[in-house]
Amino acid sequence: MVMYKLFLYVTKDKIKSNCFHISYIHFHKLNYLRSICFCNFRYPDDPFDRIWESDSVKKANYLVDVAAGTKKISTNVSIDVRGNGDEMPPVKVMQTAVVGTNGSLTYRLNLDGFPATGWAYSYLAEIEEFPRNESRKFRLVLPGQADISKAVVNIEENALRKYRLYEPGFYNLSLPFVMSFKLGKTADSSKGPLLNAMEINRYLEKNDGSPDGKSPPHDML
Repeated sequence: MVMYKLFLYVTKDKIKSNCFHISYIHFHKLNYLRSICFCNFRYPDDPFDRIWESDSVKKANYLVDVAAGTKKISTNVSIDVRGNGDEMPPVKVMQTAVVGTNGSLTYRLNLDGFPATGWAYSYLAEIEEFPRNESRKFRLVLPGQADISKAVVNIEENALRKYRLYEPGFYNLSLPFVMSFKLGKTADSSKGPLLNAMEINRYLEKNDGSPDGKSPPHDML
């Protein structure tokens, strides 16, 4: 499954927006919600009360150029979503993933509000059982971001066990409007890459309002 989420929430220094996820789709703008189809889901364990939508919806320039051998998998085992961050995606979301059975996962999509500087996180949990003598190791390849490709991900090792969230992230990324990325297995890996969710945000300066107390325009909320 693949997901896209678009939301806005205020931090101390920035407003973060325009997020992409692998496994479902979510739209959330403070207290203003909008959806693009009729198959929306909300989960009681989601601390941000996000709306999630299945990636089965097909539309132009959205999650295209999918690699051959891409397979959807799922599990009924509960996922520990506490991980190493504070985004805490819903357990149901992390119980789904895509795997690249031919050794790679590829996607291309348009990012609203880009080109811009932003940050990106992946939500990963090993939800597939395989023999101990096999392994899943892969790299993220993002055009123009050579340093990112140096890191090798082993989800089970990084998360310390199966069925637990691991959240690798990168800050201050310069990303284009049309973004392509690839996850490719390493030479010593017996399993193709796995991806549960991926989040891409752009940075916007926080607006604290005007001295006269007038509200900012609607599109700045």
